Amino acid sequence: MDVVGPNILFDISYYRDTYRHDIPAGMSCLEHFCRQTRDDPRNPNPLFSTQQWHETIGAHLPDRAAWRSALFRTLGEEARFSRVEHMKHENGEVIVADQEIGRAPSLNQPICIFAHHDVHDDVQTYVLNYLDALYEQGCRIVFLTNSKTMRPETQSKLEGRVWRLVNCDNRARDFGLYATGVGLIDRLGVAGHPIVLTNDSVVGTMNSLAPLFEVARSGKFDITGAVDAWLHVWHIQSFFIYCTADLVADEAWKRFWQAYKPHHDRWFVVNSHEFGFSRWMTGRGVRMGAAWKYEDILRRAGKEWKADSTHAPDWRSRVIKGEIPTNPSIELWDVMLKAGFPFLKKAIFTTPLLANNLLEICNILSVRSRSEGRRSKM
Repeated sequence: MDVVGPNILFDISYYRDTYRHDIPAGMSCLEHFCRQTRDDPRNPNPLFSTQQWHETIGAHLPDRAAWRSALFRTLGEEARFSRVEHMKHENGEVIVADQEIGRAPSLNQPICIFAHHDVHDDVQTYVLNYLDALYEQGCRIVFLTNSKTMRPETQSKLEGRVWRLVNCDNRARDFGLYATGVGLIDRLGVAGHPIVLTNDSVVGTMNSLAPLFEVARSGKFDITGAVDAWLHVWHIQSFFIYCTADLVADEAWKRFWQAYKPHHDRWFVVNSHEFGFSRWMTGRGVRMGAAWKYEDILRRAGKEWKADSTHAPDWRSRVIKGEIPTNPSIELWDVMLKAGFPFLKKAIFTTPLLANNLLEICNILSVRSRSEGRRSKM
């Protein structure tokens, strides 16, 4: 047995502490976990929710009675992946190159850990614009990319825009790069700074970032997200997370990254990392909130759709009434942009939208294009 045990995703200490009153004498933690029922789910570690797995995966299996084999098979596959990636992190093999190519953060300046993925090993214009907007808010950026190498002309786009360019051999999606960035900052001995976790899954310049950073710096929350959601359980969405310097120095932050384990399966990432981050922090009394609140977005949507009944089908009406929770950054993106939200998720172009509002992007881009054109003529 090595340092991470027979299954890296099964935390025996956590399991024993959590379920010790339910485990019969003489039964191992692993056997007790394997004997769980659908109506009485048990979690293998503090970040993964088996109940959420049932809601997202188990309930949609062709044979719902086969949930046990599906869950354990995927846990086994993810454990094998996680073990390999975890050891790469432990052995310092994730970072391929680390270059300082811009200004380092001064006292109290936010450090932005930016996760980047590009199949062409390039940096797109929308990413550069987002980096510029973050820089204007005082962030000094650690740009972590899944591109192991970059052409000189590509790297030159980042010079002066980011503090560090970190090329990585990472297969654990955005949180794999987040974890790498957190570890790098810790090894550099850079302390006393807020940390922003963000990525290139969004266009970050649809509206000004200033209102978002104003909330984040107000002291109202220890952790500020751009938007929260109520799918499965309350959480802030992980494409933008602002953590105060006090939070970064707190044990809750440090122990989350100790508990973190790499995942590759998309739904395990969402479950353990995005939702798991919020579950972990709220469970330890950390003050979390969002600059754009789900309830406020629904109220705004209700007013708009009431004024135009042609855009309020039954599905939207049920969302407004709170009967159906939804992902606001995907399904309510148009309402949010009108409310000043700075982000547009790339996923709206590839996700079938129940809100049936994709064509509205043409109207919004047309209005913005005409507005920019008028300003340029002044």
